[in-house]
Amino acid sequence: MDAAMEISGIEAILKEGEGYFQVVCKSHLRPLVFTPEIVHNLLGMALEKFAMVILMRAGTMPNNHTFADLLQELKAQIPVRASIEAALLGMDDESDLCSLEIRKVRIPGPERMRELVEIGELLQEAARDALHNGNLFPLHLE
Repeated sequence: MDAAMEISGIEAILKEGEGYFQVVCKSHLRPLVFTPEIVHNLLGMALEKFAMVILMRAGTMPNNHTFADLLQELKAQIPVRASIEAALLGMDDESDLCSLEIRKVRIPGPERMRELVEIGELLQEAARDALHNGNLFPLHLE
């Protein structure tokens, strides 16, 4: 059995990520329910899940689930454009998700959220490509 198949549950993680991402993409329909902070946190969880699918398919895992850790491991597997790297690293500064430190949360404005949603679309495509097509070197982030 190859290393990529030794890590199980990849399909479920992709499904979770896609569920979070779908809520993010439709959150404008219920702005009273989905506040900017909730949408940002859901987006962070979706991005993490998509990155984990790529890494798990490659048979590896990050040391932690901060975006810095995810990016470090992603960059060891696939090319990641500098602008995408910077945007994802910013997520660590904006939220407390998976952090061992207590941080002051900063909710980004609409322009930054659009940028992160676009990155989410790229990560989702890369995760789907890695899982469904067996592409262990998806170039969607390059």
